Amino acid sequence: MFVTLAVLTDIEPENQPYDLNLLEMWMACVLQTMRPVDLEKYLPAIPMPWAGFHLNVAPPILQSFPSEANEIAVQNFTREDFERLLFSDDPRQGEYAKELRESYNSLLDSPDTRLRQYYRDNQKRASVLGIEAH
Repeated sequence: MFVTLAVLTDIEPENQPYDLNLLEMWMACVLQTMRPVDLEKYLPAIPMPWAGFHLNVAPPILQSFPSEANEIAVQNFTREDFERLLFSDDPRQGEYAKELRESYNSLLDSPDTRLRQYYRDNQKRASVLGIEAH
């Protein structure tokens, strides 16, 4: 079953990614698909019975777009790129990197066993790579 949740009309083409981003954030809040810590930030005074299923590991409102300066392509995102964000002079970039790290680390406590296993597999792979590099 498909349900139309919103219809956007008369949108300026350059604003469309931002409007879609806001709609995605709205639905992530309504359907409570973000981590509980993010939902508490954006929906502080309501019960959250569905929180924690991690369909949105990071809040949709934080995503960037190809037209923005300094965008890092996800497929080529390296440890150095992450460290550059984490220790950036721009506090927004540092906060974004910290939220990404916290989102990833919160997978260990996810109620979804597949996400917990994904986290463990990545940690094991990183450990093996570190041992091989050493």
